[in-house]
Amino acid sequence: MRPTKEVEIWIDTFSKKVEVSAEAVHLGVRAQDEVVWRCQQGTAKICFPGSSPFRDRAQTYHCPQGGSVASGPVILKAAKKARTFRYNILMEVAKPGKTKAGKPRTARFGKDPEVVVDPEPA
Repeated sequence: MRPTKEVEIWIDTFSKKVEVSAEAVHLGVRAQDEVVWRCQQGTAKICFPGSSPFRDRAQTYHCPQGGSVASGPVILKAAKKARTFRYNILMEVAKPGKTKAGKPRTARFGKDPEVVVDPEPA
């Protein structure tokens, strides 16, 4: 089993902002670390603009409400030093009522944390 670094995602009820358990997640290439994002309050879309540090090169991950999503192992060929990848989290939370079109109402919140990839184990 690969080493995982878990990141919890939630909405701060006072500030109404997305919060994460780690603003920067440090991953090791040799250890083939991966991130597991968890979201209890709503759904979260995790996007890496530009390039992704993970083996499958996916740039978008979808985390269901009450669930989690894993990135897969980190890969950075011929890494000589640590490299930082910023990513965006867009979280949607259900609101009471429906829109004029009869669809469920949602609120959207965003955050921009980072993944730091190091050639040595984190």
